Amino acid sequence: MKKLLYAVTSPVSAVAFMRGQIKYLQQKNIEIHLLTANEPELEVIAKRETVTLHPVTMQREISLKTDFFSLWQIIGQFRQIRPDISNVSTPKAGLLGGIAAVLTRVPARIYTLRGLRLETATGAKRVLLTVIEWIACATAHKIVCVSPSLRSRLIEIGLATPEKSIVFGGGSSNGVIAERFSPTPERLEAAISM
Repeated sequence: MKKLLYAVTSPVSAVAFMRGQIKYLQQKNIEIHLLTANEPELEVIAKRETVTLHPVTMQREISLKTDFFSLWQIIGQFRQIRPDISNVSTPKAGLLGGIAAVLTRVPARIYTLRGLRLETATGAKRVLLTVIEWIACATAHKIVCVSPSLRSRLIEIGLATPEKSIVFGGGSSNGVIAERFSPTPERLEAAISM
């Protein structure tokens, strides 16, 4: 059985971005591990998904002391889990998880890019965020962008090559459950009465 380790900075991101993915991958005989900050939202994930949780100290904002401690913890988790695939997302988890994946020699490394936080920053903070994104991209074998425009911007600013970055379909962070849009008698009635 293959092991996949997802890493995101906050459990809120996991709740929003991974809905349905975990169950789908488990049906494909993949063992799923989720590494994220130890926050109350972990309980939501634990109740909704059958996944092995690995809470670590990780915060969204930059803090050298905390980030080095987080990296140490994350490397330890990667060594313990020994995943075949890592899928890191969000800037901080992309950086720390990407470094840990390289140091622990994960065979397949993915960085899922949902946006560029650096785009809203200026000055030294923008430079630092650009370096963080560059490292996250450099540590991945493939960068999955959630839209064609995001992929174009990533390539334009020199953080990735066209060969390394991809978009699935027309782009999406987590796909669409088509059944939600199927016409049912109730939906048709509601549409007519509008």
